Amino acid sequence: MSAGPRYEYLWEDGVKYKRPTKLPAPEYVDALMSWAQNQLDDDKIFPNQIVRRLFRVYAHIYSNHFDHICALGIEPHLNTSYRHFFLFINEFDLVDKKELAPLEELNDAILAEDKGR
Repeated sequence: MSAGPRYEYLWEDGVKYKRPTKLPAPEYVDALMSWAQNQLDDDKIFPNQIVRRLFRVYAHIYSNHFDHICALGIEPHLNTSYRHFFLFINEFDLVDKKELAPLEELNDAILAEDKGR
């Protein structure tokens, strides 16, 4: 599959395709959808492992790039996105509390605001 003449995407899933493999777009998309469904169906991976890793991305952005986010004027979008994400993982207890420590102050503020609603 490609994105124009300069970009080619190879598929590797570690099962059927153990090495990066060139596939036509329909086969690439089919392989992707099958892989994604398998990830979603695996209780060991989804939702806990996936949302834990997504949390780490939020923690990284807030810790290392928040000044840049503010300079771009897009912090309301980040804050709204994270707020929904955090309230969801908190409601369903998807991530261990100690994993959430990097954003504990923000999380506490979100919970306090949510209780006031």
